[in-house]
Amino acid sequence: MSEMRGVTWFVFWRFAILAFLAGLLSGGVFGFVVGLVGAFSGSPEVARPVASIGGAVLGLIASFIVLNWVLARAVGRPIGGRELRLVVVS
Repeated sequence: MSEMRGVTWFVFWRFAILAFLAGLLSGGVFGFVVGLVGAFSGSPEVARPVASIGGAVLGLIASFIVLNWVLARAVGRPIGGRELRLVVVS
């Protein structure tokens, strides 16, 4: 049971840290670009909700991509004496 917890914690922490960083970076860049365009166009009150919602959506997409990447790298790799395998049951 402890080996299974090791695999779970490995995948969870790697996903949590990388998803947080990817979401923060992608949402921040999107918000900055939309806010900058809104400030130069003269309507920052319109750009604020677009930047907020767009940044949140982009952050969710980035976290899904990170989850895909972390799971793809974890499958077939030995972690703490165990190996995560993808099994298809028909």
